[in-house]
Amino acid sequence: MSVTFNFEVEENGLAVKAIDGKQNVIVGVKWVYIADDGSGNQVQRIGQSNLNLPTNNFTPFESVTLDQVRAWVDAIENLSALNESFEQRLLELAAIPVRNPSEAP
Repeated sequence: MSVTFNFEVEENGLAVKAIDGKQNVIVGVKWVYIADDGSGNQVQRIGQSNLNLPTNNFTPFESVTLDQVRAWVDAIENLSALNESFEQRLLELAAIPVRNPSEAP
């Protein structure tokens, strides 16, 4: 089974505020981490993380990428630790028999 893992930021999921004269400093993220087996089964975790304030590597809001946000969240939440449990759950879901609704029990 081939599993794909995706990290997404919820719509309007970035909390920003002004800090030390910098505008739009990202201080929080509402996110979704999704595992998909390619056969219609998905497992997901929805989370919210408060980020560590930037020290010397500040990236302006307009230049922040999804990969950067994922790395920040991963440093706090250890998303890759979810992969094994997600894969196990997908195996369990794949083993559940699917019935055709038109078939009588």
